[in-house]
Amino acid sequence: MLSSTVLLTISRHRITCYYWIFLALVSAFRFEVGTDYPNYVNLYYDIKAGYQSYLHLEPFHLILNKLAFYLNFGPQFIFFIYSILTTFLFALFYYKTSKIYKGLNAKMVFALCTILYVGNYYFLTLNSIRSCLAAAIYVMSLYCFLKGRRLLMLLLLIIGSTIHFSIIPIALITVFLLKFIFPVKKITFFIFAAILITNPISIVKYIFVTYKLMYYNYFLSNTFAVPATFIGQMSAYGGVLLALIFYSFFTRYIRIEDKKLKAIFQLSILLFIAFRIFSSELFVFARMSRYFSPVLYFFTALAITYYLQLKVRPAFRAASLFCVVLILVVSNIIMFMPRGLGDASYGNYKINYCINTMSVCDIPISTMD
Repeated sequence: MLSSTVLLTISRHRITCYYWIFLALVSAFRFEVGTDYPNYVNLYYDIKAGYQSYLHLEPFHLILNKLAFYLNFGPQFIFFIYSILTTFLFALFYYKTSKIYKGLNAKMVFALCTILYVGNYYFLTLNSIRSCLAAAIYVMSLYCFLKGRRLLMLLLLIIGSTIHFSIIPIALITVFLLKFIFPVKKITFFIFAAILITNPISIVKYIFVTYKLMYYNYFLSNTFAVPATFIGQMSAYGGVLLALIFYSFFTRYIRIEDKKLKAIFQLSILLFIAFRIFSSELFVFARMSRYFSPVLYFFTALAITYYLQLKVRPAFRAASLFCVVLILVVSNIIMFMPRGLGDASYGNYKINYCINTMSVCDIPISTMD
């Protein structure tokens, strides 16, 4: 289905747009899908009953829940709104950014962005609510940066922070780095990447714990989580390695003249690397890395389109495109099947739970409990 859909979308934007509507409806009418589903259902009834535990929630989610029972709708309304908004904003981002790089087939870029989104990110929108919508708003803010609409960019980031608080540090980092640091030269980029891969958080943790510095107990608390299995570890470091290889490949063959576009590309890869590496110390970083994946999918689609359009003979383009799509689909099957069948980190975490000791105790915690 995915292969044929992408092949069809090369001819018209309209077909791709209809396909996004289909994706939005599938997400909106999901029922009992994802480990977070019962959590949001229970939260809905807690808020309706007037429990005070919801007061720390983001304003948008609280208002949406209150709107649902004001209109006499059930908790399914919450998933409906989040799914429609998330899918629509991602579609809008890919549709608009596909036209930025001049000289390439925007329809092909949009189509390939669609399949990359479906294969690598769409299933997360079925299982993650607030963070995925915040990520969709974040990428739209990056588009506003590309178009020079700084005020609208800041407004979107503020709106995103009312949906999920994790966007606040990401927004501050993004605005600061885009303003004062990026874009940088290739050698500087790899120096930054090398620093991140050394995992400075782990080094700080080691120093604090070894020398019993102030707050060293914090580094031994149960707030730190690591991937539970070898597959989880490979996922983190494998993703970092692929990002570096892709960046080197991209910058060697595809020139980006627009400084803003180059800045977003570099920033997204470096922050993706940072949060994937730091997730071995604190699991919340793994979730925050999702903000940058959609941007990297756009540049991946850009690279594929560049080669298909400029490096492949017209007679072989359709066959080449089919092979690319087939590889993407098969790679996603290979990635998801082991995790779904046998990886304990898929929906479960192991916590390094020790208080005031130097030992590490692995305690499996099911997110369904």
